Amino acid sequence: MKALVNQFQQRPYLLALIISLALFFYLLSGEHIMAGEGVPPAEEQTTAEGSLQAGQDKLARVEFTTYQAELVARELALYGRTFADRMVTVSSELDSEVIKVLATKGSLVKAGQPLVALDRDARADQLAYAKALVAQRTLEFEGVQKLNAQGFQARTQLAAAQSALASAKAELKRWQLELANTTIEAPFTGKLNQRFVEKGDFLDTGRAVAEIVDLDPLVVVVYVSETDIADIELGQNASIRLLTGETHTGTVRYIASNSDPATNTFNVEVSFANADYRIPAGISAEVTLGFDQTSAIKVSPALLSLSETGEPGIKYLQDNNQVRFAPIDIVRTESDGIWLAGLDDKVRVITLGQGYVRDGDFVNPEPAAEQ
Repeated sequence: MKALVNQFQQRPYLLALIISLALFFYLLSGEHIMAGEGVPPAEEQTTAEGSLQAGQDKLARVEFTTYQAELVARELALYGRTFADRMVTVSSELDSEVIKVLATKGSLVKAGQPLVALDRDARADQLAYAKALVAQRTLEFEGVQKLNAQGFQARTQLAAAQSALASAKAELKRWQLELANTTIEAPFTGKLNQRFVEKGDFLDTGRAVAEIVDLDPLVVVVYVSETDIADIELGQNASIRLLTGETHTGTVRYIASNSDPATNTFNVEVSFANADYRIPAGISAEVTLGFDQTSAIKVSPALLSLSETGEPGIKYLQDNNQVRFAPIDIVRTESDGIWLAGLDDKVRVITLGQGYVRDGDFVNPEPAAEQ
């Protein structure tokens, strides 16, 4: 025994090694005991929570914003251009020379206002002759009529005198009309948009003299898709916004019965007052038609995404955090967002990460930070 103590005193590291081995085997026996008895309930709960956390970490993370639907009026925005209510080209009805121009291009002319005067001298002489001839034929007819009543003239002579009088009257009317046509007038009130003749021009019958456009009312022509045309009615009110920024109120006055074969759209006309003729034809315009109210949410267009088939829509979350895709149903558009219908009154819309998830995926959602 004393020899063993001396050995430990001379080699102390042997004692440390023995103690370490004893401690190791003691701890090893304790782990086996714990394994035989099972893991305590607290450690089971910790393990389960870790597994759940690991599963969530494998799901795509997205951010969402909860939207509450509101009642808004459905609107249809259409785009077109302004057109004149009517436009005609006034032509000469005579072969004659222009002796005077009576209206300036670009001016507002009234219905019946003279535009151009043609030479009338020869026609004035013909008119005077026709009047004299009518007077002569009238006297002749009256004389033959009296003689016929007394039995001195045959009925054939009476008929010939009557025919000669009618012919003279027709000739008089023709020259009266020709003389009136030497003054070319505006057919209705409007702008003298173009004048094609000047003083000294010789006109043939049918030659264009001037173009008159009626700008009151002014008409906006828009093109409506086949899916929306059934909702539009004649007389329906419309809001009009011109490219210049001006706004007006108009009414639907015409709806085409046939679509354009090339575009499958229908021509629709919306008219509005332009009494001072200040607004010209050819201005770009936006026409907004209002319909019944519906429940919708207002979102940024940036939240829209495409389905696997390329259909535009929006992605939202169900209560079980499953992604769903809803095709867009635009109720109205505004400068800061669009109103969409067809969703629940309260919906969680994915605002970040929607491009990385598909319809039917389960995700790990987090509410978006308030801005």
